[in-house]
Amino acid sequence: MSAEDVQGARAELLVRLRRDDLGADATPEDAVLAAYRQLFRSGSRLLCMALEDAVCQESRPNVPGTTAERNWSLPLPVLLDDLADDPRVIRLLALARGEP
Repeated sequence: MSAEDVQGARAELLVRLRRDDLGADATPEDAVLAAYRQLFRSGSRLLCMALEDAVCQESRPNVPGTTAERNWSLPLPVLLDDLADDPRVIRLLALARGEP
Protein backbone atom coordinates (compact mmCIF):
# COMPACT_ATOMS: atom_id res chain seq x y z
CA MET A 1 0.00 0.00 0.00
CA SER A 2 1.48 3.33 -1.02
CA ALA A 3 1.62 6.46 1.12
CA GLU A 4 -1.06 7.97 -1.12
CA ASP A 5 -3.33 4.97 -0.49
CA VAL A 6 -2.87 5.34 3.26
CA GLN A 7 -3.63 9.07 3.10
CA GLY A 8 -6.73 8.41 1.01
CA ALA A 9 -7.97 5.74 3.42
CA ARG A 10 -7.44 8.08 6.37
CA ALA A 11 -9.26 10.90 4.61
CA GLU A 12 -12.20 8.61 3.85
CA LEU A 13 -12.30 7.42 7.46
CA LEU A 14 -12.37 11.03 8.69
CA VAL A 15 -15.31 11.80 6.41
CA ARG A 16 -17.18 8.79 7.77
CA LEU A 17 -16.33 9.69 11.35
CA ARG A 18 -17.61 13.22 10.86
CA ARG A 19 -20.90 11.74 9.65
CA ASP A 20 -21.09 10.14 13.08
CA ASP A 21 -20.98 13.65 14.57
CA LEU A 22 -17.39 13.35 15.71
CA GLY A 23 -16.64 16.99 16.37
CA ALA A 24 -13.38 18.90 16.71
CA ASP A 25 -13.59 18.57 20.50
CA ALA A 26 -13.78 14.76 20.39
CA THR A 27 -11.57 12.82 22.75
CA PRO A 28 -9.27 10.01 21.60
CA GLU A 29 -11.81 7.56 23.04
CA ASP A 30 -14.60 9.19 21.01
CA ALA A 31 -12.50 8.77 17.85
CA VAL A 32 -11.69 5.12 18.64
CA LEU A 33 -15.33 4.27 19.29
CA ALA A 34 -16.48 6.08 16.13
CA ALA A 35 -13.85 4.31 14.02
CA TYR A 36 -14.79 0.88 15.37
CA ARG A 37 -18.48 1.67 14.96
CA GLN A 38 -17.76 2.13 11.24
CA LEU A 39 -15.79 -1.12 11.14
CA PHE A 40 -18.58 -3.04 12.90
CA ARG A 41 -21.07 -1.74 10.33
CA SER A 42 -18.94 -3.06 7.47
CA GLY A 43 -20.51 -6.50 7.63
CA SER A 44 -17.15 -8.21 7.85
CA ARG A 45 -17.24 -11.66 9.41
CA LEU A 46 -13.88 -11.12 11.06
CA LEU A 47 -12.62 -7.99 12.76
CA CYS A 48 -9.56 -7.59 14.93
CA MET A 49 -9.40 -4.92 17.59
CA ALA A 50 -6.04 -3.56 18.67
CA LEU A 51 -5.37 -3.56 22.38
CA GLU A 52 -3.73 -0.15 21.95
CA ASP A 53 -7.05 1.14 20.56
CA ALA A 54 -9.03 -0.31 23.44
CA VAL A 55 -7.00 1.67 25.99
CA CYS A 56 -6.56 4.73 23.74
CA GLN A 57 -2.78 4.35 23.53
CA GLU A 58 -1.49 6.94 21.09
CA SER A 59 2.05 5.62 20.55
CA ARG A 60 2.25 2.48 18.42
CA PRO A 61 4.77 -0.35 18.33
CA ASN A 62 6.44 -1.48 15.14
CA VAL A 63 6.31 1.80 13.29
CA PRO A 64 7.76 1.19 9.81
CA GLY A 65 10.88 3.08 8.90
CA THR A 66 12.21 3.59 12.42
CA THR A 67 15.70 2.18 12.78
CA ALA A 68 17.24 4.37 15.47
CA GLU A 69 15.10 3.00 18.26
CA ARG A 70 13.45 -0.23 19.26
CA ASN A 71 9.76 0.43 19.16
CA TRP A 72 8.46 -3.11 19.31
CA SER A 73 7.90 -3.17 23.05
CA LEU A 74 5.85 -0.25 24.33
CA PRO A 75 4.09 -0.45 27.69
CA LEU A 76 0.34 0.02 27.80
CA PRO A 77 -1.13 2.61 30.16
CA VAL A 78 -3.14 -0.15 31.89
CA LEU A 79 -1.85 -3.21 33.70
CA LEU A 80 -2.88 -6.52 32.19
CA ASP A 81 -4.73 -7.48 35.37
CA ASP A 82 -6.79 -4.27 35.15
CA LEU A 83 -7.88 -4.55 31.49
CA ALA A 84 -11.17 -6.30 32.20
CA ASP A 85 -12.26 -3.46 34.48
CA ASP A 86 -11.05 -0.57 32.32
CA PRO A 87 -14.09 1.51 31.26
CA ARG A 88 -12.63 2.13 27.78
CA VAL A 89 -12.25 -1.59 27.16
CA ILE A 90 -15.74 -2.25 28.52
CA ARG A 91 -17.27 0.37 26.18
CA LEU A 92 -15.46 -0.96 23.11
CA LEU A 93 -16.49 -4.54 23.85
CA ALA A 94 -20.10 -3.45 24.39
CA LEU A 95 -20.01 -1.70 21.02
CA ALA A 96 -18.63 -4.89 19.44
CA ARG A 97 -21.59 -6.82 20.88
CA GLY A 98 -23.98 -4.32 19.31
CA GLU A 99 -24.98 -2.66 22.56
CA PRO A 100 -25.67 1.09 22.50
